[in-house]
Amino acid sequence: MALSLLLGTPLLLAFIHTGGPWAYVFLAGGGIALYLSAAVTIVMAQELLPHRASVASSIVMGLAWGTAGLSLTGIGALADAIGLDKALRLVLLLAVPALAAVAALPKAKHDAVG
Repeated sequence: MALSLLLGTPLLLAFIHTGGPWAYVFLAGGGIALYLSAAVTIVMAQELLPHRASVASSIVMGLAWGTAGLSLTGIGALADAIGLDKALRLVLLLAVPALAAVAALPKAKHDAVG
């Protein structure tokens, strides 16, 4: 999850600061990098509810998509007010508390298979 944030944020910053075809490369790379952690969060939820794995998946995906959908209106209004570049920079600052949250996650305990 941390790797996803650490890769995606600079790529999206590069998108803001470049133009032409490279901007699209950085945008695609940043989007892909940020989305890579989706499978990890789903598996973490399924491990918390092993007998209700589909419910855990639904909750995590629903919360992620619902939060994104609800925040788009506010971010769009912010972008209209201060400009797209500044709004995207502010959104990318959310990577800092996200990294702090990832650091606070408990470490996985793996049993040796033998």
